[in-house]
Amino acid sequence: MTDYFGDYFFASNSSGYVCPGFASFKCEPKAGACARDPNNGKRYCCDYAEVCWGRTSKCASDGSTIDCGDGSNSWCCLNGTEICTQTAGQINICWASPHDTLTNISSGSLVSLYSSLSSASPTASSYTFDPLKLIAATATTSSITQSTGHSSSRTPSSSSTASSSTSASATATASPSSSISRGAIAGVVIAILAALALLAGGFFLFSRKGKQKKDVYEADAKEHPGKPGTPSQHYAPQELASSNERSELPASHARTAPVELPACPTG
Repeated sequence: MTDYFGDYFFASNSSGYVCPGFASFKCEPKAGACARDPNNGKRYCCDYAEVCWGRTSKCASDGSTIDCGDGSNSWCCLNGTEICTQTAGQINICWASPHDTLTNISSGSLVSLYSSLSSASPTASSYTFDPLKLIAATATTSSITQSTGHSSSRTPSSSSTASSSTSASATATASPSSSISRGAIAGVVIAILAALALLAGGFFLFSRKGKQKKDVYEADAKEHPGKPGTPSQHYAPQELASSNERSELPASHARTAPVELPACPTG
């Protein structure tokens, strides 16, 4: 793609948003950028939606200009490269005949470019750029996006248009792997469930055995109170044995009954 115009730049706030030689006619970055005709050096404001437009030229009688307007509102534009404005009620404006390259770029991209440039250098009087490079960059991004979109959208159709033999082969190949995958998953699930069941059964048996031991212990404790874990034995109370039996001491001498002594002989 070729561009008729050159020397593109965005006007800035410090320049009053006007292109050189435009007097009070503004070319604000939100709507257009300044450009230059390389053949005659005239400046234009190329807007983002329609045309490149510029100021009037001095009328000449040699055929190098064309007359525009009527009555008191008349002006001239360059013959061969310009036409009179096509906007009703507008005066003293000429439209450039060559194509406005900026119409091939979205206004959003141009505004974003201006914002980026002005943020990097806020006090600059202008910000130059190359529309063709911007178009190439935008086209590359768009191509990548479209390629990605088409690739994903074509996937179902390419699959559906495959030959029947290829489809059958793909199905036969996919089926075993699919069944193996499902079988492996089922085996893992069954193994986990079996392990959980064994753990639950072991816990139940352990709890039950512990409960039985506890019941036996409590029953023994009630029947044979004593040292824990050892049944106590009951014995009938008995009198302690004495080493010697009590007995009455024997008298040293046997007592005799008193006897009356015989009387002495008288005589």
